[in-house]
Order: sequence, then structure tokens, then C-alpha cells
Amino acid sequence: MASEADRIAALEREVAELKAKAPREPKDPRDIERENAEWIDQMHQMREGRMALATPPSVVRDMAGGVTSADMQDILKASHAPKGPSGMGKG
Repeated sequence: MASEADRIAALEREVAELKAKAPREPKDPRDIERENAEWIDQMHQMREGRMALATPPSVVRDMAGGVTSADMQDILKASHAPKGPSGMGKG
């Protein structure tokens, strides 16, 4: 069985190790805000880079224009066009 002095020495070493791992002083809130802002900026840049690879610039340019009135008229005409043979004329 370990002596009382050995147990105390082991506990003192453990306390010293824990104190060495603990932060010396709390962080300044401004540092925390700056780190958060940097992280948010990094994530934004990552998403922008990923989208730049996923979508060709020509597609982005075409989508930016939206649907013109001529496009809408073509869509309406296509939706009213016959889809197959009609039943009329059969006897």
C-alpha cells in the first residue's frame, strides 16, 4: 500500500499537470468576436468557392436575366398544345 506521502506527491503532480493545461487568463471578448468573424468569413469563402465550381458563369448570367415575356408566351403556347392524337374524326 502506498504511503501517505506518496499519495500526496502523486496528487500534487496531478494538480500541477492540470494547472499547466488550464488557460492562464480568460480571453478578451473582442478576441472571441474577431475569431468568430474570421470563422464566418472562412465558411462564406468556402461556400462561394464551392458554388463557383458547381455553376458555370454562363448559367448564372442566364438565370440573372429571369424569364422574359416572350419566354412566358412560349411556355403558355406549349402548355396548350395538343399532346397526342385527338378523338375527333373517328367514326
